[in-house]
Amino acid sequence: MPKMAILERFRSRERDAQTDAERAAALKASVDAAIASARREADGLSHRVDQARQRAAFIDPGYQVEEAGLEPADERTMREMETTLVTCERRIAALEAQIARLDALGRSVDAIFAASE
Repeated sequence: MPKMAILERFRSRERDAQTDAERAAALKASVDAAIASARREADGLSHRVDQARQRAAFIDPGYQVEEAGLEPADERTMREMETTLVTCERRIAALEAQIARLDALGRSVDAIFAASE
C-alpha cells in the first residue's frame, strides 16, 4: 500500500472543508454580531442626538439673535448640551470607523478561507 493512501484515510478533504467552514462561520458570526451591535449603538446615539438638537432649539426662541442673549442657567444648559452633542458625534464617528474595519475583517475572513479551498 502506498504511503499517501494511508495518510489520506486520516484526513479527508471533505472533513478539512467542513472544519474550515465551521471556523469561518464562527468568525463571521462574531464579526457580524459586532457589526450589528455597533450599528445599533450608532443608530441609537444618532436618534438621541437628533432629539437633543430639536429640544435645544426651543430653549430660547431669541437664542440666535445676539442682542437677545440667554439667562445664565440657559447658557450653562446650552454649553452642556453642546459638549454632550460633540461627545456623541465623536462616538458615532468612532463607531462608523469600527463598522468599516469590521466589514474589512469579514472580507479578510472570507479571503483566508477561500485561499484554503
